[in-house]
Amino acid sequence: MARRVLVIDDDTTVRTLARHVLEAEGWEVAEAVDGQRALTMLASHRPVVAVLDLMMPEVSGFDVLETRRRHRLAPETRFLVLTGRTEEGTWRRAFELGADDFLAKPFDNAKLAARVDQLATMSTGELSLRRRQEKERLDLLSGAGD
Repeated sequence: MARRVLVIDDDTTVRTLARHVLEAEGWEVAEAVDGQRALTMLASHRPVVAVLDLMMPEVSGFDVLETRRRHRLAPETRFLVLTGRTEEGTWRRAFELGADDFLAKPFDNAKLAARVDQLATMSTGELSLRRRQEKERLDLLSGAGD
């Protein structure tokens, strides 16, 4: 299986930096400058991992996750949300829509590479367990677990 990653972000600097970091780790990198292009590229590029910004004009990262789930688009692709929004409600919503992991901006290059590699090698069961554990952690933080 090709090591393909799709970097989805409206910020050219973020896309360029992520491309350099991931190509250095042997990834074949494609870029989408907005959510609409990302939805098209998910089907054609068939990435193992998508690195997704949440805050983009017109079609947001949330919209990408929701459309992907609704249309069962690229079900094998794992999603790493890369965002400056660190509120637990933001993370909870993204997890509920199918995100697999989070990394806050500004990001550490080594962490980005490690998270993408980790997501690519996790089994479906491991991903499911990880989502469940993260949801439980967020519930405890928000007091919803009472």
